[in-house]
Amino acid sequence: MGQMQEGDGIGAQVQFWGIAVVAAGCWLGWFGYRFEWDAKYTLGGMIDGTAYRPFVGRALVPLVIRAMQAQAEISAWGIMVAVWYGAMIGYLGALRMLAYVFWMPSRRLDMIVLGSLFGMIPLVMGYRTMYDLPTVWLFTLGLAFMAQRQWTWFLVVYSIGCVNRETTALLTLVFLMTWADGWGERRMWTLVAMQAVALVAIRGALAWIFRDNPGHMVDFTLWFQIVIATHMPIESAAHLGLGIAVGLLVAAEVRQKPRFLRRAFVVLVPSLMVMYALFGNPWEIRVFLEGFPTVYLLMWTPRLVGQLRTECELHSVPAA
Repeated sequence: MGQMQEGDGIGAQVQFWGIAVVAAGCWLGWFGYRFEWDAKYTLGGMIDGTAYRPFVGRALVPLVIRAMQAQAEISAWGIMVAVWYGAMIGYLGALRMLAYVFWMPSRRLDMIVLGSLFGMIPLVMGYRTMYDLPTVWLFTLGLAFMAQRQWTWFLVVYSIGCVNRETTALLTLVFLMTWADGWGERRMWTLVAMQAVALVAIRGALAWIFRDNPGHMVDFTLWFQIVIATHMPIESAAHLGLGIAVGLLVAAEVRQKPRFLRRAFVVLVPSLMVMYALFGNPWEIRVFLEGFPTVYLLMWTPRLVGQLRTECELHSVPAA
């Protein structure tokens, strides 16, 4: 039998999950503090389906709330917070799963995963929505199953993610990029077709259900972004500086980082930047949550993260 790795033992598991339970609770307390609703998507409006588009179509958490309230008299706020807490615990487990695909298990790597809670803070310091935390959890879990080539579980997570938010479609782009060497394989296109069917069916059904709600499927905000950026140069420079700093950390020794993550970065960051410019609100950098797990892991230099499982992890998606 092979020697047990530092992060594989019972003690390491207990330590990781013990810290995760406490840290996620503390982080959630901060996230929920002074959580503010917009007039276009109140809690009641999201639950009863009268909120504005496109928010009302992000229906996973409202569906969970309605299902739970059908079984017992529980406050909607309490159910939502429980969903958030479960999503944060799930996110930490999913990020750990994704990291363990490429690096040997270690307590150092576990601490890096747990530290991602601090790294996420700037993304949600301003705007926050009820579907943010399920978004980062499901997207990270989708990446982890994709990296492991656990396709059944990936498709399950993908389908649930489609109920939560339309940006789940970015997982398909990541899939195409990370399997770029296998575009001639029939199996790859079968999986793409299955993702497309899930996306079109679920998002199409939600669009039809809420077709008469006020609002629009998308709000174009590019001009508003330009106006605010030119009138608030200090804030613009600060956000630009943050982006440059993150980019420099990702670029450091980038050739020694897993190819799967590098290819995911090439898809996610430009796509999210375009979406932010066209459809986002100024300083609403929570729209980058889908890219956060990939960017966060790439920010760490190989010497700090630990030992890669094999050299081939640098160059390809590992087989199941």
